[in-house]
Amino acid sequence: MRKSNSQPVYYKGLAAAGILVLLLGGYIHRQVSAHIEVGTNQADLSLNLKDFPKTIYGWDGNDLEIPATTVSYMRKNFADDYFSRRYLNEGKRAWADVYVVYCTSRPASIIGHRPQVCYVNSGWISDTTELKSFTTRGGRVLPCLIHRFHRPAGSYAEIVILNFYVVNGRVLTDESEFSGLMGRKPNIGGKEAKYVSQIQISSNYENYVLEAAQDMVDTLFEWLPDEEGKVQASITRSNSD
Repeated sequence: MRKSNSQPVYYKGLAAAGILVLLLGGYIHRQVSAHIEVGTNQADLSLNLKDFPKTIYGWDGNDLEIPATTVSYMRKNFADDYFSRRYLNEGKRAWADVYVVYCTSRPASIIGHRPQVCYVNSGWISDTTELKSFTTRGGRVLPCLIHRFHRPAGSYAEIVILNFYVVNGRVLTDESEFSGLMGRKPNIGGKEAKYVSQIQISSNYENYVLEAAQDMVDTLFEWLPDEEGKVQASITRSNSD
């Protein structure tokens, strides 16, 4: 199996650009919303997201290297748990970067990381944003936003990003649906959101991100609390012990 450290420089450049995008987005949001009230209720994540399978339905993953200073920044400012990983699928001749972040202590902090802001601020040019859907292996039809960006001439590159949010087990495509005006505390059905998770899958072709989402999202949901606050993967592990 070809590992990520032997991938073309082009792919490594995309991974590095993604990390810089996340940093810049967090910085901008922090400056704007340092004094904005956020939800205080929390939900515990019973499993470490970094334990999410590295091998799943033909996809073989390797964690993307993130500097220690970046990890510290993420933890202090918006991420209670996360993973950032590149998956390769030799059968499909495809690759996809999967980024999942989970926020409980500061759920509104995730607002500053939507791709159409972060990537543009990092020098990418936005081409299109479309509301689409995909079907998981389990047959669930889920909405998502598909963003397309390119780099300007001289450093040209293209990237496609599938993005959606999970709020207390519910799937949403737009942060405005849970953030309220100017990033006030999330409010779903009159209750504070206990957690917000962002799921982002990127690659250079749309069919790669859709296929990765189809194969991985059902299992990703098992790592997040459902609408009743239960973490299915934790229950499954407990029953198998």
